Amino acid sequence: MIYLTSDGQLFLETNDGMNLINLDSILYFKAEGAYTKLILKERDYLIICKHLIVFEKLIKAHGFFKDTQIIFGKYFKNILFPK
Repeated sequence: MIYLTSDGQLFLETNDGMNLINLDSILYFKAEGAYTKLILKERDYLIICKHLIVFEKLIKAHGFFKDTQIIFGKYFKNILFPK
């Protein structure tokens, strides 16, 4: 189960139980086959048994953008894309 709360927190289930993650604490999401790795500021990471597209649909209106990963734009000053 994964959903976004009205106050901007991601509610998700992992092997460790239920987690409530503030979007500000997520640096980026990375696809790992059928799993998604959430890279966090406080902890190293969480691995969730959901495809990256599930997270992309939930958070695309909250300052994240997608390249090969979903990145929280707030933590980057300049991003250079190849021409």
